[in-house]
Amino acid sequence: MRFRRKSKRMPLASLAAVTCSAVLMGTMALGAEIAPRDLEAAVHTLGFLDTLQKQSSIHVGVVYRSGDQDAKALAQRTVGILARLKGPGGSSIDAIPLAAGDLSSLTQRLDVLYVLPGIADGARLVSDFAKRQRVVSISNDPACLNSECCVLMVRTGSNVDIVLDTSMAQATGTKFSAVFTMMVKRK
Repeated sequence: MRFRRKSKRMPLASLAAVTCSAVLMGTMALGAEIAPRDLEAAVHTLGFLDTLQKQSSIHVGVVYRSGDQDAKALAQRTVGILARLKGPGGSSIDAIPLAAGDLSSLTQRLDVLYVLPGIADGARLVSDFAKRQRVVSISNDPACLNSECCVLMVRTGSNVDIVLDTSMAQATGTKFSAVFTMMVKRK
């Protein structure tokens, strides 16, 4: 008579599945905030932007999903963090929250768009505005690259990950220093 041993793999597989689910859920919950390090890195990249005029204040529009009150609150918190940062050459950051739907009627001059995660339904509005107004658009959301509405995806973690969408950069007239373009990934 042969005895079957109970496999110890099943409990380990279950434990792994639960652990992965918890990590993913935690990551999604953390995604509700923009890490100050992501914003610092994004602002730092502006120093490599050849097309940004030297000025005492950089005007940033923080773009959020239209009609989403949580996204609007996140945009307001992001504006608060940006206001405490210094731009290239010690310039101040003058940021305002903007619903994606309001971009088509905006008359105020902007130098930069910071695109919040979850903007997929407004990606075309962001892209059209950036191209029409010739402003650089930046996000920490990789989906922004897939929806082709950002010039740069800047994300921090154990290191800084920067991806340049060369076609979007060309369409917006955005030019970075040669050193910068050699150091970043390209889409």
